Amino acid sequence: MSAALSESPAAAQLRQQLRARLLQARRAHASTLGADLQHDDGVHLPNYSDTTDDDAAVQTLNDAARAQVLHEQLSLAEIDAALKHLEQPDFDCCVECGEPIGQARLLAQPTALRCIGCQSGVESRSAQPNP
Repeated sequence: MSAALSESPAAAQLRQQLRARLLQARRAHASTLGADLQHDDGVHLPNYSDTTDDDAAVQTLNDAARAQVLHEQLSLAEIDAALKHLEQPDFDCCVECGEPIGQARLLAQPTALRCIGCQSGVESRSAQPNP
């Protein structure tokens, strides 16, 4: 019997809600990136040197534009990973410990792949300075 046939109505409803939220978020991030920023030869940023001759301002604007593009690209990758995980029978379980993530957490953070405990551990490890 497939996972979809044996899935409880509550789990199916949660999966449907999460998919809708993730797809909505994906559309929003893709829209923010904008079609004019993505070309076959890479990302094209606005030419701020046309608007000012202040090199420091141009550098700051270019850095901010690159950071925004990177943020959107990372967000899209995170959403895509969550959509892929959503297809798994255990979509609502932590990828590290296997325990349930919790409906409230998933609805608040549809891209969550870890329970709060495991996510806290990942964040505390990444915040520690490397020896």
